[in-house]
Amino acid sequence: MWLSNSVTELDPAFVRRFDLVLHMPVPPARQRERIFREACSNRLSDAAAHRMSIHADLTPGVVARAAGVLGEIADHLLPARYSDTLETLVSGTLEAQGHAPLSSIGVAPFGPDYALDYVNADCDLFALAQGITREQSARLCLDGPPGTGKTAFAAWLAQRMDRALMTRRASDLFSPYVGGTEQNLARAFEEALRDNAVLCLDEGDNFLRERTLSQRSWEVTGVNEMLSQMERFPGVLIVSTNLPDMLDEAALRRFDLKIRFGPLQTAQRRAYFTGRCRALGLEDDADASAAQAFERLDRLDALTLGDFAAVLRRHRMYPLRSASEFVQALAAECALKHRGTAPIGFR
Repeated sequence: MWLSNSVTELDPAFVRRFDLVLHMPVPPARQRERIFREACSNRLSDAAAHRMSIHADLTPGVVARAAGVLGEIADHLLPARYSDTLETLVSGTLEAQGHAPLSSIGVAPFGPDYALDYVNADCDLFALAQGITREQSARLCLDGPPGTGKTAFAAWLAQRMDRALMTRRASDLFSPYVGGTEQNLARAFEEALRDNAVLCLDEGDNFLRERTLSQRSWEVTGVNEMLSQMERFPGVLIVSTNLPDMLDEAALRRFDLKIRFGPLQTAQRRAYFTGRCRALGLEDDADASAAQAFERLDRLDALTLGDFAAVLRRHRMYPLRSASEFVQALAAECALKHRGTAPIGFR
């Protein structure tokens, strides 16, 4: 019996002499979660078990070894402490292997107050989600400025379909070796199909760049592989981009729907601002100076959900004292966009 992590370096003459060749990939997410729980004697919290199960590069062997390390002191640890300690051990192994740590996995890119009412898209996203859930297949291209909710919609859709979200970026798929990028792309589609996950390719212009603009052969072969995988993929694929004009024409033809995401409309800005003021305890102040706050808010034509998120993160470190200060912080975020072509929100 011959055990190997890779057979790519074996001569084909050796491979054909084996009576049986079995490929054993990482188990599907649901099966991994069950295995992880059993390896830890059901001491894992639900959140930790889920976060570990959706890490595509985490194998049962890594978790079993970490659980063995904790085995001697597990009875002396509180459940939450056990899960945190196990995740620390597992993350250390993952990073040493060149993979992302658990801390970057499973964090939803939308908050509990996320709602499609605050997304400015050129189609009915709720009706679209119903259709995709019914068909269980779709190839979507989401384009628009940063912070308009493209990736958040992918996560929302996956949650609505009760599927895992598998997000891949350029750093996950590009390889310094010839042919490596194509293999990584093929593996990503294979894993998404195996785990029945929604596959989201962030910054899709990195993978589907117009081939006439390519200067090296490997850039063309990477796009060719991506197009081939898209054609055969029967699941749900979402590609987000800030630069739709850079996409290859052949790729655009393969999308079932191309959806434009834009900055918040006036009514959306007002409603979201009012809700955040209420959550921050600035509601009374907002009511007292609503007309003035809304007047300035209405001029922020480039305001996005991402701008709100940035200001709210800042609020945790340096609290906002009034609704007017909230609007001022939002205006400052919009002013940073002066390098682009979108209006910065002042007249």
